Amino acid sequence: MPASRERVTRNKLRPDILALVAIYYPAGLKELILNCCYRQLRGDYRHSCRHPLCPACCSVESYKIAKRQLERLQACTPPGKRVRLAHEVYTLPPHLRPLVRSRPGFKAWAEATRQTIREIHGADVAGVMNLHPIGDEDLLEFHPHWDVVVNGYLLTESGAVREHRPPWIDYDDARAIYTRNLTRHLKLRPDQEPRVVSIYLDRARGIFHTAPRKTWHIVRYSARHVYQPNQAWLNEHGNGGDWWYRPQKDAASVRAYEGKDVIRSLLDVQVFLRAHRHRVWFGYMQNRLQRASAAKFAAWRTSN
Repeated sequence: MPASRERVTRNKLRPDILALVAIYYPAGLKELILNCCYRQLRGDYRHSCRHPLCPACCSVESYKIAKRQLERLQACTPPGKRVRLAHEVYTLPPHLRPLVRSRPGFKAWAEATRQTIREIHGADVAGVMNLHPIGDEDLLEFHPHWDVVVNGYLLTESGAVREHRPPWIDYDDARAIYTRNLTRHLKLRPDQEPRVVSIYLDRARGIFHTAPRKTWHIVRYSARHVYQPNQAWLNEHGNGGDWWYRPQKDAASVRAYEGKDVIRSLLDVQVFLRAHRHRVWFGYMQNRLQRASAAKFAAWRTSN
C-alpha cells in the first residue's frame, strides 16, 4: 500500500474518530462500519461499505460522485471550451420544512426550485440540484437546501449550442421569484407564505466560472456528503458535549455536541435521503434526456 494512502487512511481512522462509531452508532451499522474501517487499516480496500457515515468511505464516495457529475457536465461542453459553471443555493424557510417530509411536498419544493432557476436565468438552463439536508454550521438542525450547479451552455431544440449569458437580476427580485414559486407549488395559504427566503447567487452579475480549479471546487462542494465523519472525534473532557466536529479546516469551526443528539439527527437524515430523489438533473441534462443531449453536443463538435 502506498505510504501516502496509508497515512491518509490512518489519519481518517484515528482511535478517537472510531470511538464515536463504537459508542454511538446502532449495533448493525456499527458492525458494518467498524469492519470496513479495520479492513482498510489493514490495506484492504476491495470491499468497502460505501456508507455516508463511514469515516473511511465518506470522503472517497463524495469524490466519486463529484467526478461523475463533472464528467456529465464536460459531456455537455462545446469543443475547445472549458466547463462553464455557476453555483447557486436555495434554502427552504424553517416553517415550511415539515412539508417536505412527504413525497408530494418534497416533489413540489423541487419543482418550485427548478422553476425559480429557469426564471432567474431567463432560459431553459441545465445542471444538477444536490440536496443538502443539513448545513455545515449545525449537525442538529434540519436545514434542507438545494445546492445547484448550472451549466453555462444552452442547447436549443435544433441542436445548436450557445454560451449562456443571463440578464442581471437584483437579489430582491430573485427572492420574490422563489417566494412566488414556493407559494404556488406548495399550495401555501396566505399565512404560510414566507416573509423572508434565503438564496445565494454566485452569478448575480452574470458571472460563470471557467477556471478548472474553481469549477472542480464548485462540483465537489455541491456533490459531497455534507457531514464528513472523519472530521468528528470523541472528546470526553471537553465542554458542551463529547461529539466534536470540525466542518472546516480552521480551528474556529470546531463545535461540540451531545453524542446521542448527533447520532439521532444523522440517522434521521439518512432516512430522509433514502425516501427522496436528492440528486436531480434538470433542463436538457435531466436523466431521460442526458444521453441524447450529450449526443447533440458530440454532433456539434463534429460539424464545428
